[in-house]
Amino acid sequence: MANLNEFTLENFKSYAHVCSEIALDMPDKDFDTLLLPSRGAMPVFMGALYALDKIEDPKAEDFLNRLHAPKLIQDYAKIKGITTGKKENEINVLLCPFTADLNMEQYREDVESSKFVDEMRDYWAEVISGFTKGKKERKKNQQLQFYLNLLENVENRKELAEEYGNYPRVEKIAMIDTVISGRASSTILKSFKKREIEPYSFLVVDKNGERLKYPYSNDLLQAQNIGMAKKYNMNRLLTEDEGAHLEGIVAAVYPSLMFKGSNSISETEEFYPVGFKPFGAGSWHLPKEGSDCKRTYELFLNTLKKSVEDCWESSSKTRSEMQESIDSLCIKLKEHAKNPEHETSESLNYVKQHANKIYVTGSGVVHICFSDNYNHAIIEGSKNYKQNNANKNL
Repeated sequence: MANLNEFTLENFKSYAHVCSEIALDMPDKDFDTLLLPSRGAMPVFMGALYALDKIEDPKAEDFLNRLHAPKLIQDYAKIKGITTGKKENEINVLLCPFTADLNMEQYREDVESSKFVDEMRDYWAEVISGFTKGKKERKKNQQLQFYLNLLENVENRKELAEEYGNYPRVEKIAMIDTVISGRASSTILKSFKKREIEPYSFLVVDKNGERLKYPYSNDLLQAQNIGMAKKYNMNRLLTEDEGAHLEGIVAAVYPSLMFKGSNSISETEEFYPVGFKPFGAGSWHLPKEGSDCKRTYELFLNTLKKSVEDCWESSSKTRSEMQESIDSLCIKLKEHAKNPEHETSESLNYVKQHANKIYVTGSGVVHICFSDNYNHAIIEGSKNYKQNNANKNL
């Protein structure tokens, strides 16, 4: 549960200030794709949208008007100019679940989560490399095709699969990421470097850098020194690892699929193409409409919006409105703590009917496990999906 003692005017002002700094900096960078690789990046991105809408500068207005939101977050991004309609020289927002609070041990006691975490991020870097190719070439990307099959045939989200399958080619990429120890961002950047992808990184650092650890801190400093990153120190990342009610995203992972892709089991050659490991078996979902998660997140966004407004038009009135909003949010969070609601999403209901085990981590990541037979069916379906897509080019 969130530490409500940290939900103060000062900490919300710090949060809003960082969002505003990112909003000021983004229009000066040259990129056509903005990657959000973690759930924690979502509320920061939303804060930056609120700030962009307040900046009275033609460059900021042009940047905002060129942003193209994916359908998954269109409801959140109902700010001036943020739609799913095509635009000239558009800047596409790309959501990919690079990070998650994995608990593989609860699936099987002999499996260590730590062995999967970095592999998961490397998997998603390969997915991004698929987006840097033309549509014909990206159909050869096993990781991307596995994800598209997961969306369409496992989660019954064909429309979203089509959106990702037809995603515009990525030429120049930037990303917003949140930083605690620095491990996630460092690992992601190294995985990108292996594939000759060089994103510009807007890095939001918790506790003003006090929790950064070596050697990750050094990796991020090097990126900053060569002009490919900027760190933004924040008092407290109030939303980090707090689940959908403060991050706006329900994260789901499939431990049984990840485990079946491990080199340590004999079934690998039977189930998978040689060298393929589905460590990225996961996805993001929106909280169910009308759920406690959705209502709480909307309260948080309202508080963040008022905090951003105070950055630009500070007055006793805006600060009073901020405090009222913080108080309402804290009341809601206390209610949530007393009667915790499992992370819920309409798009996960279809998946859950095939599960033989479901559990949720403290940070709200839903772990869904399938039987061996259903795992096998998914893999075979993925092979067919990839082959069928490849045949469309013949």
